[in-house]
Amino acid sequence: MEATGIEQDTAHITQIGAVIIENGGVISKNTFNTFVKPPKLILEPVEQFTGIFNAQLKHAPSFKDAYPDFRVFAQDCILVTHAGYEYDLPLLRHECARTGADMITNLCLDTKALFTYFYPDVRDIISTDVLIRYYSIDDQDLRRA
Repeated sequence: MEATGIEQDTAHITQIGAVIIENGGVISKNTFNTFVKPPKLILEPVEQFTGIFNAQLKHAPSFKDAYPDFRVFAQDCILVTHAGYEYDLPLLRHECARTGADMITNLCLDTKALFTYFYPDVRDIISTDVLIRYYSIDDQDLRRA
């Protein structure tokens, strides 16, 4: 998920994206990606950081309209996020509360939390790119999804 900022209680979701991974690969015909029109503008530094610009969101669905499709897509899936416990899930919880939507109840694994648990001596900021390099993951299929 991408959002208008980093404060989960005041930020609004601007993009929801997900892929299905089975047998070690992305199922390219089974992906989910939508921009979400937030109720406030994205500040320029956030536009630059996320690569999502206000102009792209002009005709995007609202969270209330986009979220049900994501729920259907993610139904019965285990969600894997990066920093999901500290960002994505609280952000989603706040967005659901603001719009009266039901929060998903999927099992969720957080790669950042798992990595820091298993490798407490690694002092790097544990970004997705750090994990890709650490585990020598071929991410070409993920970049195309």
